[in-house]
Amino acid sequence: MATILNLEPLVANRLEEAYPTTFWNTPNELRPMLVEALNEAAIITGEPEVLITPAYTITASQTLQPMPSNLIALMRVEGQIGAIRKTSVKDLDFLQGKGWENDTDVSLGAPGVLRFWFPVGLGQFGVYPVLESPIDVVLMGVGLPVAEVRPYTGNEAIPFQQEYNEAFARYAASVLRLKEGGPDFTQGLEDYNYFLTKMGELSPFGQRKNLMRFTRAVGSQAEVTRQEKD
Repeated sequence: MATILNLEPLVANRLEEAYPTTFWNTPNELRPMLVEALNEAAIITGEPEVLITPAYTITASQTLQPMPSNLIALMRVEGQIGAIRKTSVKDLDFLQGKGWENDTDVSLGAPGVLRFWFPVGLGQFGVYPVLESPIDVVLMGVGLPVAEVRPYTGNEAIPFQQEYNEAFARYAASVLRLKEGGPDFTQGLEDYNYFLTKMGELSPFGQRKNLMRFTRAVGSQAEVTRQEKD
């Protein structure tokens, strides 16, 4: 698996600089921009999809639960009897009526059973009903590509296929060219367009739970072609 360090020479080459660079500060400019490229790729494509281990414990007596720090978005929750259905606060208001926040697993006659989970912002998620005793579940979602914090060492692994490394390097170069301005800035826009094109190619591989995919078209929706077998 490639690391940030492996991509640094590619960025320097796009910037027409020798590596190690002299004009650019590697720890404070090149590496953060490469991590930013990975973060944007994760938001666009829904990859990498990760399984949180060990099992996550749902805290008793509270609806809102903290999101694991290495997840960007929660995609799936599985309990002892299989997948727990995803819903929304709006649907719970409509289906369960006023005061659903006070429903408990015991009052509904199913101790230890979660019926739904729902997203709440980026730092937490909710469960229904409230549990009177904690239970363990399995969480899956879009992982943070680089969980380490700055300053980066360059040894951070890149959790994407190797064929997209050039796209990440060109994204970093495009942002860094903002420092140069003029014709170099215009060339950086070409690098960013290349990055978006490659992310469009990667997007259909994301194992999302619906058919929506990243598209650069305005006013239209991209979907994965259905394949059916008799």
